[in-house]
Amino acid sequence: MAFSVAKFIGVLYLGWLAVPLWRSKSQALRLESTVRLSPLLKFLRSLLVAISNPKVLLFFSALRPQFVDPAQPQAVQYLALAALFTVIDASGGARADASGLRLLNRACAGALLVLAGLLAPYRKSAP
Repeated sequence: MAFSVAKFIGVLYLGWLAVPLWRSKSQALRLESTVRLSPLLKFLRSLLVAISNPKVLLFFSALRPQFVDPAQPQAVQYLALAALFTVIDASGGARADASGLRLLNRACAGALLVLAGLLAPYRKSAP
């Protein structure tokens, strides 16, 4: 029963996150700073922001069990997941104008709705 309640709350939360993300009006990012950073420093700064975000840590702790096989070498699996998310983040930041951000917002909202749709019928297997 507790699993069903948590699952239902999770589905509602994903939907609650997706709807405003889809409807948001994106604006081009403006950097007010005159400091020029190398691409490596920009990447490292973005990485620090991402790994210090508690939502990212919760997301990875929820996502990890589905994609990491404990019977296989884990370092390779974690590197593959890290590479995948790096590519996704880098592709999202490559086009930071309003249309690119709107497209990114809608793709992320769609992904959240797909996840909610996949989570809703999920049944916990018996121990």
